[in-house]
Amino acid sequence: MNIEKIKSQNSSNSNLIFDSKLDVQKQNTKEDPTISDDSPNKKKHFYIIELIILALNFSNSIACYIKTPKSLELLISSTVFFGFMCLLCMFFYLLDLRLKSFQKFSHPFLYFFCGLGLVFTDPEVLWIITNKDIGTYFPSLLQIILVFVLQSSVQTTPRLYIFSIILGVLSFSLSLAPLKNIPRTVYLLITLILVCAKLKKQPKHHKKIRTTTNKTEVLTTYRGEQLPKNLDDQDRLFIEQSCFSSLANLIGPSANIIKLQEKSNFSYGVSELIGVLSQIGKNWNFDTFFISDCTGKEPIQIMGLYTIRRYGLDELCCVPENIIKNLLRKLEQSYKSNPYHNSMHAADVMSSYIYFVNNSDMLDAISSIEMLGGIIATLSHDVGHPGKTNRFLVLTRDDIAIAYNDISVLENMHTSIVFSLLKIEDCNILMNFNSEKWLIIRKCIIDMILATDMSKHFDMMAQFRVKYHEAGSIDFTNNEIRSDLFKLLMKAADIGHAAKSTELHERWCRLVVEEFYIQGDMEKSLGISVSMYCDRETTDISKSQAGFIRNIVYPLFSTINAILVSEKIETSCVSQLKTNELYWVMRRKTIRGSSLISRREEYINNLNSLKKRRNAERKPSLPDKYIE
Repeated sequence: MNIEKIKSQNSSNSNLIFDSKLDVQKQNTKEDPTISDDSPNKKKHFYIIELIILALNFSNSIACYIKTPKSLELLISSTVFFGFMCLLCMFFYLLDLRLKSFQKFSHPFLYFFCGLGLVFTDPEVLWIITNKDIGTYFPSLLQIILVFVLQSSVQTTPRLYIFSIILGVLSFSLSLAPLKNIPRTVYLLITLILVCAKLKKQPKHHKKIRTTTNKTEVLTTYRGEQLPKNLDDQDRLFIEQSCFSSLANLIGPSANIIKLQEKSNFSYGVSELIGVLSQIGKNWNFDTFFISDCTGKEPIQIMGLYTIRRYGLDELCCVPENIIKNLLRKLEQSYKSNPYHNSMHAADVMSSYIYFVNNSDMLDAISSIEMLGGIIATLSHDVGHPGKTNRFLVLTRDDIAIAYNDISVLENMHTSIVFSLLKIEDCNILMNFNSEKWLIIRKCIIDMILATDMSKHFDMMAQFRVKYHEAGSIDFTNNEIRSDLFKLLMKAADIGHAAKSTELHERWCRLVVEEFYIQGDMEKSLGISVSMYCDRETTDISKSQAGFIRNIVYPLFSTINAILVSEKIETSCVSQLKTNELYWVMRRKTIRGSSLISRREEYINNLNSLKKRRNAERKPSLPDKYIE
């Protein structure tokens, strides 16, 4: 892909983004490796296949002994080998259930050791030792082909191919010694090589996550101390307006807005961005702005399709790929061109959510249906968002508020829209789900989207803390516990930009502020009280962001990681929140004690004076394109 064309269309600040992403892409030219599934069922299948092959080998030896009674050595060796391997399989299986990573050693060892046994208990190979002409019904080369084909349906690793070829060559060499059945032996070796080559070329199957049934949740509301202590009046008012259903305490006048527009005359697909996309779930500071620029503002379609393929969820749906693409395209088109609540925000929330799952023990417990539900919920959690808050829609008696009785107005609308899209025949990726699976994923999507309603924030946090106050007692295999965690992870991903790198966080903040100011201007024109932090003439951005992190985001992330206990989440997210809070505190002091955005001219003058005072070697906190 021609990155130089992209660079020529962007400012110097954009060049930094593209350069860094190009480096990532060079380092990641391939898809993620196959994710081995260590679930109990998969482990059981591996050992069952081994025992089946051993039983076939033993029955072949008995049949050959009946045909040639003098071949007692064959019967003894086969009996000893069969008994020993059965005990070894049982022993390794029990260890596999207890030791999570033991299969990395046990499966290759058993596969190769079993293959050696198949070779040396082959009647034609034993001819070298016994010098007795014993025919066989089931030559070792054919057994190796069979065990390879069966095991490759459970797992495919490079060792499987290598060991199969080694065992095939060994069996071939020893089977040629009697100078009998040479054409058959050569034919079987060629067959083994062709089978290995054919299976090697097939697309890798990603992790198949087990399917579970969720229990019905019983939610309890705890109304104790809902607000953090030591809040000033402005932070308290903002939280009351955003995080509670109260419509009281309103404010007053209007001005112009700084328009941030980025034009993209280029478009790239999944295959061309594979190096960057492979960082979804691995890099907390995944830059969705870059993907949006590269794809012509289609991040949901590209990132959504990649993530669904990556976890093998397209196979779970069992629908043609164009059905998945149709849903993602319709979903993207249903988002409005808001500064913040747009398809780029939805794709970024999905990336953040996948990071939480990927870097915690949730990955081992989550089911394939839950993973698909999480992806759909994150990508659709703000679909159709008008760029206004629930409070605004209720106060203005908007049709949406009327339709949903002033209760979680936007969140109910988002949920309704995504399921309306799923009813369209050429968008219904759940068409092959039976009633039970459909109800499970529907509940998962509804719960997660409704959890983004900030009016339920403190109730949900209080309930979660009381319910799971002992982190050591958390069992991620419990359906109800996972369901509660999914909702909190969704909330954290939704406001997760506050924990991104300072550069990304500030960029997202500018879009949030722009959208707030548009609402504030409209509230002034309608003659209603202006919502907190929506008045461009009185809002202190640095103060509001520092308070938002301190009072809402940091407690949420801390609570989540007290349960997940993830070192990566602690380092990448929780610690960065403190850094970003300090950034806003210091930034407020930098602009002579005030970061109030009043009129456009005054704000630009402040920025220009800041630019003159900057050290030439210091990276600017604001992109140059915002400074005129």
